[in-house]
Amino acid sequence: MFRFLVWNCRGVANKPTLSRLKILTRLHNVRLLVILEPMIRDSDIDFFRQTLGLHGAISNPNSKIWVLWKLEYNCLPIISHRQFLHVEIFSNDLHAYGTFVYAHCYRQNKPSLLDSLTTIAENLSTPWIVVCDFNIIRYFHENKINTTTKK
Repeated sequence: MFRFLVWNCRGVANKPTLSRLKILTRLHNVRLLVILEPMIRDSDIDFFRQTLGLHGAISNPNSKIWVLWKLEYNCLPIISHRQFLHVEIFSNDLHAYGTFVYAHCYRQNKPSLLDSLTTIAENLSTPWIVVCDFNIIRYFHENKINTTTKK
């Protein structure tokens, strides 16, 4: 059985979050872990990989998406984009693709993301896991930055 966990933890470096991740990965025998918004440097990914008892790890260019896995899995990055990470996932009993999205808040940045996801979908014939955090700002007052830019 393929066991994976995706969590937008909004910062992985604090003790409660790291403790919770350890508990969840052990309790549910998680084989593939995706962390959205780790909020730390990409250079720290190996520390967290080792701390969580995982074998491999990759991240997207701005380190907003981390994919970590156990020894029996392997993940190869196919497309590493600022808003998503598209990987090929291998194990003895699985061959699939995963696209993990952490989208930009502003609407004007989403068309290229949606075009990319459409292109990926049109070219796959194997199982595909898609997990998205689209970060939608619906109302002006939800934005922390005081600006008149249309969302």
